[in-house]
Amino acid sequence: MITLIFWYLLSAVILIAPFYKLLPAAGYSKYLAFGALILPAGAVILLWLLAYGDKLKGAKA
Repeated sequence: MITLIFWYLLSAVILIAPFYKLLPAAGYSKYLAFGALILPAGAVILLWLLAYGDKLKGAKA
């Protein structure tokens, strides 16, 4: 049980850290990175947000 919790926390840190740095650079709150805790759906949603976020904000390509 302890090892399962350890691996979950380790994978959460590995996923959250890059999003925590990337989201503010893209103009989003860095606290959205904690959405990656809902594995893997949260990480996929954040990747879509980073990829297509400018179109959601109304920016012209």
